[in-house]
Amino acid sequence: MLIERSDPAVAATIIIGLITVTAFLLCRQLKWLEKSFVQESGLSERMISARLRCAILCSTVHAMHGVCARSQKSS
Repeated sequence: MLIERSDPAVAATIIIGLITVTAFLLCRQLKWLEKSFVQESGLSERMISARLRCAILCSTVHAMHGVCARSQKSS
């Protein structure tokens, strides 16, 4: 490997470069995750939204057919 064969100064420079690139990519990923969290809400909010959509769908099916889609699975 290049680092093992290089003198210590070159190896240190390569390692510092790798650390810099890694830190940059992690910072970019954190910014993307923060933006995504703000735009799409957090996990709890998305879970509540999914449950509400399911409840609305179930009540709509019940109103249209007189039977809840969930209760059909248990019978």
